[in-house]
Amino acid sequence: MSEHHTQVLVVGGGQAGLAAGYYLRRAKLDFAILDASTAPGGAWQHYWDSLRLFSPAAYSSLPGRAMPQQTGQTYPDAEHVTAYLADYEKRYELAVHRPVTVHAIESTADGRLLARTDSGTWHTRALSLRQLEAAGQRAGMSACRGTHAGRGRRSAGKIVRQQLA
Repeated sequence: MSEHHTQVLVVGGGQAGLAAGYYLRRAKLDFAILDASTAPGGAWQHYWDSLRLFSPAAYSSLPGRAMPQQTGQTYPDAEHVTAYLADYEKRYELAVHRPVTVHAIESTADGRLLARTDSGTWHTRALSLRQLEAAGQRAGMSACRGTHAGRGRRSAGKIVRQQLA
């Protein structure tokens, strides 16, 4: 198993993870995004073909890149959203590592964080986990000892600010 070091680690390569990556790149921080999926597109690649966004593309964009209108559709379908997310990841050259499953996150004695994955160990100063909660992966949140207080409802931005301060 390999060891990796990065300033900020983002767990999950869906919409929230890609948006976090966009802002981390703009801030010129060293970061990595770990995604359990084998391909870009977040959870959208696993939904029914008939599923659509509940809002028009103009209101569903990620930072820095407008989601293009799907020809002939008011509400984009899953294939359109998946293609948009794949394009977004490529356009901003986001450092997404996949497939990588995070098994545990721990605090180290020096105040850093350690993520144990199926492909090695990641050492980081800050962690973004918000997308785990959004995906309903409560088991993943409970494994994050030392990074969350209470019920694990702390925003990714707050974790990053605290760890980098």
